[in-house]
Amino acid sequence: MRLLILLSLGLFAGTMAGDIEDMFKVDPEPLLKDQDKWKVLFECLMDRAPCGEYQIVRDTLPKVLASKCEQCTPEQKEKLDNVVKAYLDKYPKDYAEIMNKYFPKPE
Repeated sequence: MRLLILLSLGLFAGTMAGDIEDMFKVDPEPLLKDQDKWKVLFECLMDRAPCGEYQIVRDTLPKVLASKCEQCTPEQKEKLDNVVKAYLDKYPKDYAEIMNKYFPKPE
């Protein structure tokens, strides 16, 4: 039983690492420059619209943020920090809504 659990955790970690790599292939620059593209991702993250090309971000980002990017390389962590700061500066209300959805404050 322990072996099965360890194998499952190993597979999950491997899958998560692959998902992280795929997520980082999505170029954040167009999302910062084009509000229409940002809205597509935002609506996807909020489960209000289909994700299309951003599905990997929707599937991976909450896990990455919840784990504080522990599976990320130092370069990926730096990139994530920079991207999050840029989105926070450009889209503060949307950023707050995303954080409230994925990390609600306990009442």
